[in-house]
Amino acid sequence: MTFGIILKLGNAAYFGSALDFWGESVPQLLFMLSLFGYVVFLIFFKWSIDWSDPPDGASAPPSLVDTLISIALTPGTVVDQMYVCCCTLSAHLLHLFCASLTAHDHCRYNGQPVVQVLLLLVAFICVPVMLYVVQLNN
Repeated sequence: MTFGIILKLGNAAYFGSALDFWGESVPQLLFMLSLFGYVVFLIFFKWSIDWSDPPDGASAPPSLVDTLISIALTPGTVVDQMYVCCCTLSAHLLHLFCASLTAHDHCRYNGQPVVQVLLLLVAFICVPVMLYVVQLNN
């Protein structure tokens, strides 16, 4: 499906249709990659973890189907944590806004819900853009 969208991007660029390129093909690609591209990332990430000695906060290999469902149904909550963010700019910003974090916590927090909510917002924003462009073309 991603290859088909890339071909559509190429066709829109070749024929000089800025509306098809920016209003239809780019949002389709963003929608596709924000949900299903993230799941592909999680598959490779899950393969790279030695589950006989799981990382901090993880007890067993998480179910990727449950993760995808929980992204849409309960955004911001992660039942089976797969990864954490360590000492990033977002961790320091989180520490500024959340005074309850200790000095150790601000360098190691569960960033998975933040990433999943941001990707879900990208997907939600793309849908009205695509619908509006389809309405303009008719």
